[in-house]
Amino acid sequence: MKQPSPRAVLGYGLWAVSFTLALIISLGIVYVWLGTDIATYSVKYFLLTVIPLGFLILIPLDWLLGTKILPD
Repeated sequence: MKQPSPRAVLGYGLWAVSFTLALIISLGIVYVWLGTDIATYSVKYFLLTVIPLGFLILIPLDWLLGTKILPD
């Protein structure tokens, strides 16, 4: 089996870090800022908060680290 390149490993880690941070920030938004829980806020809206926030974190990190995950 072919070994992934260091850039690919960094890219996979970047996805994990981006969406983990987005999940933590979204939990903070729902529980602290809005003062509610996920059941009341709705799982659908929670996912619609996490996913775009994850990409908003991923894009600058991709550019800064030069992983070229997203095409130029």
